[in-house]
Amino acid sequence: ALNKLRTMKQAGKTADEFISEFKIHAAHSGITQDAALIDYFQEGLTTGLVSKIYNAETMPTTIQGWYAAAVKHDLNYRRLQAHRQRMQGKQPTKAAPKYVRKERDPDAMDVDRLSEEDRKKYMSEGKCFRCGQKGHRA
Repeated sequence: ALNKLRTMKQAGKTADEFISEFKIHAAHSGITQDAALIDYFQEGLTTGLVSKIYNAETMPTTIQGWYAAAVKHDLNYRRLQAHRQRMQGKQPTKAAPKYVRKERDPDAMDVDRLSEEDRKKYMSEGKCFRCGQKGHRA
């Protein structure tokens, strides 16, 4: 039982499942000191979960505290993963651009376009290219 306690890994199980198994093997091993149980428990948990517990505001000091912290952080992680998966399904496909440049028809005639001669004249007289009046330019 002690060997099993030393080699147990969470590996894909929820914290609740791992704790249930851990408690059984801990009882069979005869170990009752929290410090020893905490060491074995930490070794079996995933690295990410142990890291979350260590980075929490208050660090558990008893094996019961470690069980509670592991369940809490594991549940939060699994909820976050489920949320992310739901959100991936809702992501819109690539949106069309708001402003689309229209292709110019090469055969179209530009009847409103100023001739080069008129353009030079308007420039020298300070007239607007669009309306032909003075005081502004377009």
